[in-house]
Amino acid sequence: MPETVNEPAPGSPAVPTAGELINAAREDLSLIIAEYKSLCSEILKLVELQAQLVALAVIAFGTVLSVGFQADKAVIVLVYPLLSLILGISWLNHAHAIHRCAGYIAHRIEQRVGMQVMGWESFVEVQPLPKAMIGYWGVRSIFMGSSTLSIIAGT
Repeated sequence: MPETVNEPAPGSPAVPTAGELINAAREDLSLIIAEYKSLCSEILKLVELQAQLVALAVIAFGTVLSVGFQADKAVIVLVYPLLSLILGISWLNHAHAIHRCAGYIAHRIEQRVGMQVMGWESFVEVQPLPKAMIGYWGVRSIFMGSSTLSIIAGT
């Protein structure tokens, strides 16, 4: 007796088999993992770039002040605030990109896989560090503070 195969009627959507659903779920999970790893790598790189910008600002401040005082020219010292503004804007741009990546992880990826599996970004949103504002403003003040000192030294 020939086997009968239930094929969908023409024009009706095909019903996926259990194997197809499992394969689709695996592919979906592998894409989520790849996206998560990519975003974490991006955050790490942006944090590294921020640290380099802060170090560059500190080194540039010392260098510009040294050269300006040795040459006895205030105009050299007054170049630093412009440089600091550019570095500060770049630092802030990286901070916004980090925040955007972390938000995507918290609201898109963690919500899809479940908070039992992964939930760091969501945890950080509701459990901020105590006295975190010191670090928040401390790093940002490097750009503003050194610019102010440079203007005072140059006048």
